[in-house]
Amino acid sequence: MVSCFVILGCLKKSNNLNCIVLISPTNNSINQYVQPIFVWTNSIASVKQFKIYYGDSPTHLLIDTINYRNPTRLTDTIRLDNGIGTAYLNYNTRYYWKVEGFDATGGLIYTTPTQSFSIRDSINMLTKRYYSGGTLYNGKIYIAGGSDGVHILNTVEYFDGTRWQMAPAMTVPRYGFGLAVYNGYVYAVGGNGGRGSVPVNLDTVEYFDGYSWQFAPSTSVPRAVSGVATYHGNLYVIGGYTLPYVLTNTVAYFNGNNGWTEAVAMTNNYIGTFGVAVYEGRLYALGGYNNVVALRGVEYFNGSTWTTTDSMNVARYAFGTVVCNGNIYVFGGSNGSTAVDSVEYFNGISWGIATPMPTARTALVASLYNDKIYVMGGERNARATVFSIVEIYNPLTNQWE
Repeated sequence: MVSCFVILGCLKKSNNLNCIVLISPTNNSINQYVQPIFVWTNSIASVKQFKIYYGDSPTHLLIDTINYRNPTRLTDTIRLDNGIGTAYLNYNTRYYWKVEGFDATGGLIYTTPTQSFSIRDSINMLTKRYYSGGTLYNGKIYIAGGSDGVHILNTVEYFDGTRWQMAPAMTVPRYGFGLAVYNGYVYAVGGNGGRGSVPVNLDTVEYFDGYSWQFAPSTSVPRAVSGVATYHGNLYVIGGYTLPYVLTNTVAYFNGNNGWTEAVAMTNNYIGTFGVAVYEGRLYALGGYNNVVALRGVEYFNGSTWTTTDSMNVARYAFGTVVCNGNIYVFGGSNGSTAVDSVEYFNGISWGIATPMPTARTALVASLYNDKIYVMGGERNARATVFSIVEIYNPLTNQWE
């Protein structure tokens, strides 16, 4: 992998040397894919030559020398090559640099302090998508299906901690479906397979074994934007739309052998596009949309009954949900009129507010990976903007990286 850096700033006399600053990439910056270029402004007429020192050790820096042919020129750009071609940089490596300025006789006028930076590989997904399915499987984040704003997708990609790569595609293009790991396989359940004024809800189910997709028993009724989760040894599907614009509160489960079996329906909610989470031995249904408004309500299933609990602070649907560090976290979504950036968490008793997302969006996916929460894709402004971006939240520091 390669990358580049740009330094922009001014060079002043020795009593004020630290005015060259690294503006791209910033330290541990994300989404850089460029080659090494220095850019700076020379504000000292007597400086006729620069030496740029750079390398992966502060005590063993390479040198490039740049001579000014036009003393009145205030800016310059150099590609670092040392005579052996463009000097490409590696991701996830710390680099060090400093600059010295000399007069026409070779006398040293100033030197900057040695500074450092590192570059993180781009972590954006390969495909823009919203209403996709996401899950952690075999140590990787898998994202499947969804829509890019024009087409319904069957493509699948995964993140291995370094970069995104394509995986075998699903058999059926689908968006607004559930993706969950059950019995060692990734299951894609239901969703929407049509576009236009009349959506086509799906009852098809397929599973991925790490190599290919195979069909599993279909659900008893079509379901789109339902909740899907593994709970008490079964794969559950909850609520959603069974027909275009027809919501249900019904629940069914799959035990891997005998198809789908009806379970206890939710108590209060006929909802779709809600969040699901397995937390402290209970299956939670959070927020959602009831064809009229976004909802704040939360209820949980203990294996036999549904019980209402403390509501979220923000009414929302089409958001990301993750269980981490003893809390349920919810990210973004829509409040019924616009995409929101708000984040909140539930500790089993009440809801608290966390640091908002950098990018407000709805119909996104969130997944826990290496003790951090990755928030991926989504859309905003009625699909005017569909995202491939990935933003990382650290629940220990309550900060975005």
